[in-house]
Amino acid sequence: MSEKEKRAAGWQHMKRMLADAGKPDVPGLCVSRACAYWWTTAPTFARDQKCIKDVDSSGPDHAADAARCGILAQAWVKDIQVKWPYR
Repeated sequence: MSEKEKRAAGWQHMKRMLADAGKPDVPGLCVSRACAYWWTTAPTFARDQKCIKDVDSSGPDHAADAARCGILAQAWVKDIQVKWPYR
């Protein structure tokens, strides 16, 4: 898989996680309102003319690109057991 295809797959994964945000049974991505730069730049991405599944990297994609890299690097946990110290 080429680097361009990996980037496009990462954007598709991020798009799916944004759509799944708030669902209790699948991982989702919620972006805080405090992430002003992300909200300023991410909703206005232009598509790459050569690879329509990718984002045009000549624009300001730094915040969303960092989120995409973090999503792909994350090792997802399937089961978390929390022990509360107050019980």
